[in-house]
Amino acid sequence: MSSFLSWIVGGDTKEKEWHGKKTFSGVDSDNNHTGSTYEGNWLGEKKHGYGVWRRDDNLAWYKGNWHENKRHGEGEYHWANDSWYRGNWNFGKRDGSGEYHSGNGETYKGQYKDNLKHGTGTLHMEDGSWYKGSWKSDMRHGEGEFHWPSGSCYKGMHALDERNGFGVLYSNTGRIRFKGNWKDGKGHGKGEYHWEDGHYHTGLYENGKAQGEGMYYLTYTIMIKTN
Repeated sequence: MSSFLSWIVGGDTKEKEWHGKKTFSGVDSDNNHTGSTYEGNWLGEKKHGYGVWRRDDNLAWYKGNWHENKRHGEGEYHWANDSWYRGNWNFGKRDGSGEYHSGNGETYKGQYKDNLKHGTGTLHMEDGSWYKGSWKSDMRHGEGEFHWPSGSCYKGMHALDERNGFGVLYSNTGRIRFKGNWKDGKGHGKGEYHWEDGHYHTGLYENGKAQGEGMYYLTYTIMIKTN
């Protein structure tokens, strides 16, 4: 019934809120394949409020809050490849705080914006390396620390998923290896390179290599014989 006709005859055009279960037929714009189901709260014919959606093969499902057919608010989504996300949604996108586990063992716990890691969070990768710090548009950006499986780590500034700005690289023994400025993952600008035996070099670096004048600081072992 059109809104004009409803006004003429005094009908109510407001969508009704109700609770129930529906099995979908065909494929629509909301990715409701034939056989998929939704049970929960509705606003007219839109998923709205709390409810559970399951794909026809039950391998993908979502449990949580909706707003007019969009995942919105707190909810948990499972993909068919065993990946899952639990946290905040904003009109169908991961947005706010959440936790993601991929099917290959990678995990992320932190903040999202428009489905991308954005803000602060911790990522554990499949190879055992991990990063804790700031993110921007799914890339490491800002202050953070990156740890390798070997035990080495970097603490400092990042940009565009690389070491950029001031930071310190530590060996797996905890000793400083390079301290200074970085560009695209390499020492660049003023810095110090340290060897495991304690001696080090200070000066200017370009693409990870010492350039121009600098200073070497050596360490000596002094043996004193006593009676």
